[in-house]
Amino acid sequence: MKLFAIDLDGTLLKSDHTISAENVSAIKKRQKDGDIILIATGRASFDAQNILRKHHIHGCPIIASNGAELQYKVNENSIRSSTSIDPQTSEKIFRYLNEEELYIQVYLEDKILLESDATDTLLSRATNEKVLNRSFSYDTFIHSIQAQLEQYGVHPIDLITKNDLSKVIKFMIVSPNQSLLKKVERRLSMINSCSISSSGAYNLEVMSAGISKGEALKKVTSDYEIELRDTIAIGDNQNDLSMFQVAGSSIAMKNADESIKNIATYETLDHNHNGVANALNDYPSNLIERLKRVNI
Repeated sequence: MKLFAIDLDGTLLKSDHTISAENVSAIKKRQKDGDIILIATGRASFDAQNILRKHHIHGCPIIASNGAELQYKVNENSIRSSTSIDPQTSEKIFRYLNEEELYIQVYLEDKILLESDATDTLLSRATNEKVLNRSFSYDTFIHSIQAQLEQYGVHPIDLITKNDLSKVIKFMIVSPNQSLLKKVERRLSMINSCSISSSGAYNLEVMSAGISKGEALKKVTSDYEIELRDTIAIGDNQNDLSMFQVAGSSIAMKNADESIKNIATYETLDHNHNGVANALNDYPSNLIERLKRVNI
């Protein structure tokens, strides 16, 4: 038995945020053969479930919110857990992000809070960035944040208050100003009670300390009594790094960030050309012959 841990955005999902028929078929074939297909995503669990349901994919354990949420069954026992950021830390983070006038999504167990004027303000700042920074591409920015703009479960609210911050699972931060994001990352990295990741060039994701896809994968494999050497991680961005570091082998998408490709065992096709299906169908018999082998 193998366990394939598969990211969503930039990996299983195409640019239009759908799953190709080829990828669906490859997943179901692996499941029929007795392997486990695990979804490991930065998206909220209810968002991931909605995507899988729309594509008639069932029986997948889910690591969501970069490891802060776990949902799966082991021998008919349902396991569902979430790890929230300490309330005082959440208040401190939110206060600082507001001072920097950043776009903030607040992930809770049942919804994602977003202040009603946040998207318009973000797009206005992106327009300004285009004027101030000649290397900035407005179209590239908009394309890269579509997952945040269109995801399932976003709940617009006039004002996010202290009462909304008692059980925050994740903060999603978006900005067209990459220098500002680096400054924010440096500042937040000084807070010991949180962990920071990213799933794209224009975002930061903040969870409770010790949270990562890699740590979550170790927990899931332990519960399923699967050795880590029998796990294969498939992904494309920095929030997949921890998963690549603990899995027995790893497969980077052709569209993956270089930091991912540099530590991956293999490389597959990109997310718009059925890269996941290519990897699932070929692993392990033809993978080394057909796909790039990276020295690690």
